[in-house]
Amino acid sequence: MRGKAKFGVSVIYKGRSELRFTNLTEPEARETIKTLREPDDITTSKPNPNSQATDTLEDAKQLANKLRSELGFNLLTFEKRPRGPPTEYDAQIKTIRNALKKLCSTLSVRRGTGTAYSWIDVSGSLEFGEFTQEEKAALEKFGLNYGLNFSVISPENRDYYVEKAKVIKET
Repeated sequence: MRGKAKFGVSVIYKGRSELRFTNLTEPEARETIKTLREPDDITTSKPNPNSQATDTLEDAKQLANKLRSELGFNLLTFEKRPRGPPTEYDAQIKTIRNALKKLCSTLSVRRGTGTAYSWIDVSGSLEFGEFTQEEKAALEKFGLNYGLNFSVISPENRDYYVEKAKVIKET
């Protein structure tokens, strides 16, 4: 495959974390997977700007299915799950995002993932999500504490920050 890519291939094991082939070429991934014992699943990984395994999501899907076939797994169809209607939480994130973007357009505001799904993550525009001085000033004005490269809004505090966001939107 060519240079830096966005997608990789993951190997899933029972009771263990997944192993991602993010810095291997397809032949290297094939050789590595042959030495591994009884994986439970093989699939594509989440987008990763540092991955060198494949160039596109389509390449990652094809490689995952080739490896699945060689190990006797059923092929994946990669059908998208239908997305439901927007929720109140989606509207709250949007309100907070718009207010923070009004204060500083370079801030990143998104939904938490995994067990932090109901949290709102805020990160900066510098390397590793670090905040610029302008971003820090915007977070302070909004009343958010921040670390080196993150700030969060917990589910318990979300309503408070939605109200603050509405005030900022009106000004």
